[in-house]
Amino acid sequence: SFPTPYMDGDMGDGYAWADTAYASASTRTVGSLSYTSLPVQWRALTAMAWVRLEATAAAAGAPLAVCEIRIDNSNRYTLFWENTTDRLRAFLAASTSTTLTSSTAAAAQTWHHVAVTVNGTAAALYLNGAQVASGTLANAPAGLATAYVGTTGLVTPLNGMVDDFALINRALTAMEVRAVYESDAPVFAESS
Repeated sequence: SFPTPYMDGDMGDGYAWADTAYASASTRTVGSLSYTSLPVQWRALTAMAWVRLEATAAAAGAPLAVCEIRIDNSNRYTLFWENTTDRLRAFLAASTSTTLTSSTAAAAQTWHHVAVTVNGTAAALYLNGAQVASGTLANAPAGLATAYVGTTGLVTPLNGMVDDFALINRALTAMEVRAVYESDAPVFAESS
């Protein structure tokens, strides 16, 4: 089981509580969120979040999902940690695909701010407020989408925490992504 983060929404199956309210321990085997029928602006969007990995993707032996915005397997934008180098990747697919990959590995037990932006045919990947990759999209999906947070249909669910996930129907500028990063990592108020 994994440490249980605070999550708004339904954690689904795979969690358990022990003891009494405000003095209990919890565990989960899987926790993720999904949002359906989203009117996504595929050519003008930002997907971003704060992510804390409990263990690296290499240690897990599988890619770890941050989020995915998808219509189907051929029409999706996926943000994940690659499993052999622990680098952040964005896979942007329509009839053709573009993959953006960071040049540095992610550390476990540390909060990272991740973002991918699409502005027309230009795509950019950000890690901790800095643009780490860019590319060009030939095509973009069209239509309503489902957003998955902490999971996708194709890679291993995230072993860690996601906070402040945002899906914005415009491409944030590099300065705006940097400003979100500089606002500092999530702060949790713990009580007993």
